[in-house]
Amino acid sequence: MNREQFNFCVHSTGYIGSGRQNWDGSGGTGAALNHFEATGSKYPLCVKLGTITAEGKGDVYSYDPSEDCMVKDPLLGQHLSHFGIDILNLKKTEKTMLEVEIELNQDAAVFSQVLEENEKLVECYGKGCLGLLNLGNSCYVNSVLQVLLSLPEFRNRFCFDSTTQRSEAYLHSPPEPQTDLNIQFIKLAAAIANPAQSHVTEDEDEVLSVSPNRIRDVLGKGHSDFSGREQQDAKEYLAHVLDKISRMDHGRPGNDSDPAKLFTFNMEEKIVCKQSDKVRYSTSVHAMLGVKIPDFESKPNDEVPCFSLEECLKLSLGQTEVVEDYLSPATGARGMALKTQAMETFPKYLALEIKRYVVGDNWVPKKLDCKVDVPRQLDITQYHGKGPLPGESLLPEPSDAAEIEPDEMLLSQLMSMGFHENGCKRALVAVKNVGADEAMQWVLQHMDDPDFNSPLSSSSAVDEEAVAMLSSMGFASEACIKALSKCDGHLERAADWLFSHASELEATEKPPPSTGRYTLKGFISHLGKSTTGGHYLCHINSSPDIKSKSLDRWVLYNDRKVALSRKPPLQHGYLYIFQRDDSV
Repeated sequence: MNREQFNFCVHSTGYIGSGRQNWDGSGGTGAALNHFEATGSKYPLCVKLGTITAEGKGDVYSYDPSEDCMVKDPLLGQHLSHFGIDILNLKKTEKTMLEVEIELNQDAAVFSQVLEENEKLVECYGKGCLGLLNLGNSCYVNSVLQVLLSLPEFRNRFCFDSTTQRSEAYLHSPPEPQTDLNIQFIKLAAAIANPAQSHVTEDEDEVLSVSPNRIRDVLGKGHSDFSGREQQDAKEYLAHVLDKISRMDHGRPGNDSDPAKLFTFNMEEKIVCKQSDKVRYSTSVHAMLGVKIPDFESKPNDEVPCFSLEECLKLSLGQTEVVEDYLSPATGARGMALKTQAMETFPKYLALEIKRYVVGDNWVPKKLDCKVDVPRQLDITQYHGKGPLPGESLLPEPSDAAEIEPDEMLLSQLMSMGFHENGCKRALVAVKNVGADEAMQWVLQHMDDPDFNSPLSSSSAVDEEAVAMLSSMGFASEACIKALSKCDGHLERAADWLFSHASELEATEKPPPSTGRYTLKGFISHLGKSTTGGHYLCHINSSPDIKSKSLDRWVLYNDRKVALSRKPPLQHGYLYIFQRDDSV
């Protein structure tokens, strides 16, 4: 075993330092090896802390040039006692080097499958297939833009095939078109549609590509994460881009042209109070569906756990969650309640996230190394919410949010986590004091709202002139009154609130589609241990009729590289885009 990682090592001089870095960037900084060399290369043995057991076993490595490998120390317990380490009080807490090696080999296998390195891929640059330059950690940007611009509604919105409309947009562009999101989307869409008519680069290998530098800057302007040059989460970036498009298109002539609305859907939440057997239904608006991976125990072998997407969906939409401290509005006391979720509406495009990245027991983010069998055709009709059922008694609803007083015990819990008192009160009122977990979820989703830390207003009076000004932006007067009430009458804050809740306000206007049948249109994969590192790429089904599996034509987009995919790695995706089948 050659040149392996030691996260923490006890050197034969008693020195404690980190091990060497692995090929994938994980591991240490090489402090233990540096110490060995700095002390004249006299003390070559070191042991990896966390692998030592009470039986006297542990990973021992020799830095001696004649060995430079794992060795055995039959007197390990005796040698460690010299440094005051009692092995009888130790237990294994770290992966052994054999386990680390197997894990790294598994990672290498996943990398090879996702990149299709063992396949002879045919490049397919040209009309509609154009690579995007990596500007330095911009692969997450490239993947999201490629997937969105592969959808017909986004192509139509940004004049993908219309030279006349494109010229009209350029003619009426603002004084500084380089900072205008609409113009930059149009330019990128035009370059992808017709590379020969656009300004694209061609390197010595004759690979056509275009730089997304301008649109990246416009989309990231003012954002704490996306304005920088570090790697970011593609899931969060997709949500950000959809929000920017909706804000840009809201109030434009022909508001129905906003393609980002096609991702939004209503989620139905049902609470059953076990004290009174009464129920409450509530609706929340989302642009992405996250599904959990079943619990599994990682084992040091060559088998990677594999789950079906149906198993993951049942964890997220098919399970009943027990709420232990539910404050019942029917009895006024705390007790047990049951909570379930269902799809109230089905979006035209379903963005489905496989929750591969979770927070571990030590509060350190980690990646769940497993496969998820994602089908090309997906039917989630069974998860359609049915609303109040015959014979159900509904829990009483306050006539206005101002009538709900934040529960003092829950308020104390939230504030102990470091959040502002006013924001915590808003969260508890919004979730109707259901519980700390629900309030925390609301806080995480709304902590960037402009009125998050503002005091709750008890007055319902609003300025009619302010309502008229907001209505002129295309919002309904009822929504404007609600926004002004939530923002204490501040016009600018109310306008920002309306834009940030536009999807929620408009969702109820659409009749829910009758089918939850979908076909996979594309997916984004991530290579690495963290969403803020590693590498992103995407696969897109570019066949004219995506409902026919026999006509599948998958294309791999890996920054500049564009090629026909032979074996799309469906099991390793992170974010999947499904298109609803409205013909059924």
